[in-house]
Amino acid sequence: MKKITTLLLLILLVQTSCDKLEKCKDILCTTPPPTFIFQFIDKDNGENLFTNNTFDINNVNVTDENNKKVDFELMTEDDINVLNLKTVGWDLESKSYTIKLNETISVNFDLKVNQKHSECCSYYEVETFVVHNYEYERENTHGFIIVKM
Repeated sequence: MKKITTLLLLILLVQTSCDKLEKCKDILCTTPPPTFIFQFIDKDNGENLFTNNTFDINNVNVTDENNKKVDFELMTEDDINVLNLKTVGWDLESKSYTIKLNETISVNFDLKVNQKHSECCSYYEVETFVVHNYEYERENTHGFIIVKM
């Protein structure tokens, strides 16, 4: 009797899995994590701090909590300079990062990202994002994280 019950459960599991595979076969949807692109602006006059040469990209260094270097690039368009942290957001564990802008100024932030699954898709969701010691906001049009300094 135990073998028959096990066999029936296995058949049901395989059938259910096949139904899901058939239902999702034409749907390819894995959404990557959100981008982490930072714009640093002067809190008093709104000027971009890379554009006005307060910061020089050659002095920037980005590391995680283990002091491991993080890939980044400065992107420029229409006098808006933003720092794109290309690989941030893919780790599914709590992480802390430091953006060292020059010898004396650093921006620290914490991040926790989860991967979620729906019937046919998977996507990433930010559980926690906090920039320490600076006022910040996420700009809705381009998704930039604007840090006011």
